Parts: sequence; C-alpha cells; structure tokens
Amino acid sequence: TVITVPNFELTGTTADKENKDDNGNIELDVNTYTQKITYMNFLEKTQLKFRKNKFKDALKDYRTILNHYSNDVNAHFYMALCYFNINKQNKAIEHFDRVLNHDFNTFHEEAKWYKAISLHELGKTSKCITILNEIATENGFYAKKASSMLNKI
Repeated sequence: TVITVPNFELTGTTADKENKDDNGNIELDVNTYTQKITYMNFLEKTQLKFRKNKFKDALKDYRTILNHYSNDVNAHFYMALCYFNINKQNKAIEHFDRVLNHDFNTFHEEAKWYKAISLHELGKTSKCITILNEIATENGFYAKKASSMLNKI
C-alpha cells in the first residue's frame, strides 16, 4: 500500500547569484512533485510527530492517511488523540466514535476512556457517567481509573 504526498525541491542559483523580482524580493525556483511512500513508513513518520507532541503536524498526516484509507482505525484513533490534546473535544469524540464503531476493536477501551474524559471536559456529565460505568464493569485496564473518576463526579 502506498500513500502519495506532495513534495518539493528547491532549485536555482546560489545566494550570491540570487534572482530578485521587480520589488527586490528573492525568487525561489521550486520543483513540485508527488512522492510515493509506503503506508507503514508514512504512519511511522506520523507517529513520531505524535510522540514529539507535534499534534497539529500529525493531524495533517492522519488526514492524508484517511484520504487514502477512509476507515483506517489507526488514523482515526490517533487523530482523536491529537484533537484531544489540542482541546478540540468535539472533534476528538467524532473520531473516538469512529474507532468504537470500527470492526477492529484494537483501541476500543482506550477510545472509550478518552471519550469519557472528553465528555467530562465538555460538561456532558450524564453521558460521561454512562461510559465510565461501562468501563468500570468491563474490568479492563481503565476500570480502576473509571471507578475513581465516578467517585469524584
């Protein structure tokens, strides 16, 4: 599987022979082309941006993945986390829901947990409580955290 992304290459003259337009601004010669990258390499580079907390840059790349593979659970989950981390909770919930409704349940528990937190931050307490109760009764990784959060609400 291949992802195509626009790319560019600066060409032209050296700085001492730079081209200037009529206003004295430097003109850059740029060649644009489409680069083909394997899905795994592109995802790896995107995940690195995510791990470095470059959430807005990572979001652009997850969008690119979704443009090629609209139902990609990895892209939806990490896109949701990017939105979560930049305080766009409604957008985060939208993508967490896509993960929760996906055939593969790889991120199911994590998506529920972060959706509950997003709902709490939006003041949607009753929906948050419903999800926290589900998490607590499923006895997974977030069960104790969900119970603790329920006691505080």
